[in-house]
Amino acid sequence: MSAALYTLSEAMEYLRHPTKNLAYQQMSRLGASVAEYLAWKRLSGASEATLVTTESDLARLARDVPADTDVATVTVEQLMLVLEQVPAASRRRASSHWNGLLEWAILSGKRTTPNPVKMLPKIRRVPPRVYDIFSGPELAAIVNAARTDPLLPVVNEVRALLLTETGMRAGGALNLRVRDVNLYERRVLLREKGDKERLVPIRGEVVQAFDRFLLEPYPLLNRQPLPDDFLWFPTTAHCQRLTSLHPERPVHYSTFWNWWQKIIERADVRYRKPHMTRHTFATDVLDATEGNLYATQELLGHVSADTTRLYLHSSSQHQERAVDKLAEYRRRG
Repeated sequence: MSAALYTLSEAMEYLRHPTKNLAYQQMSRLGASVAEYLAWKRLSGASEATLVTTESDLARLARDVPADTDVATVTVEQLMLVLEQVPAASRRRASSHWNGLLEWAILSGKRTTPNPVKMLPKIRRVPPRVYDIFSGPELAAIVNAARTDPLLPVVNEVRALLLTETGMRAGGALNLRVRDVNLYERRVLLREKGDKERLVPIRGEVVQAFDRFLLEPYPLLNRQPLPDDFLWFPTTAHCQRLTSLHPERPVHYSTFWNWWQKIIERADVRYRKPHMTRHTFATDVLDATEGNLYATQELLGHVSADTTRLYLHSSSQHQERAVDKLAEYRRRG
């Protein structure tokens, strides 16, 4: 990285977040191969969410190996040094993404020696953690903050309710169109992770808010929502006044995250990533159904019940009911 291209603060920011402005692609020879590999994965149909996490892990690798390293020369020793700096909970994921890059390099003829990821020590699974989920009052504050948004109150109310009441991922939110919400059947069709589809029932506030949304014209456009419109769409504003909005287009991940940041700040709720609404939904479903793993697995779209079972560690009401039943059992005998 040339000192003439960046200020000190910019250089430090790029080192912390190497995917910004694709800086990692100039930091080492490996960066160019990462860009090619990402293009290959994109053409293979990888979801945007998968591409984001893949790029993040590969950018870290490109940033931290010597600048003259490429896919043909990267060694197991270099991988181990970088992996030591990765948080323990993310090491299995990072090594999996590195493995994908190097397997692609072998397949494409860019590497002729064995894949060094195969020589890494076996990485143990990190014990399940208790998720830092949102409380009921926090969820209510988030929805209320969206409902009182000065620019698009009805639109943002619908967004916040769908996000908190369906367990959708960010990728599902970005793909969501008006036609995907069926008020007659009271279901929403979500498309996530590799274009997999799942139907999630909606009730109460979500149905009522979406009904109001369909009847209210968009500001500036003088028309009501159309079936092909996206629920999260680009807008511009100046001095707290909307200057343009484009419901016919989806937003990028960065815009979605900025939207979430503003909602959280207005709600005066401690920041957690939008994905934590999915963890909250899963935990609450388990609490409400007394630990019904099958129903929760179906609602979340998990392939394996083992993934759903992780949420039992956060399901405090489920644990309390179990202890209450134990106490009652012991009293009887």
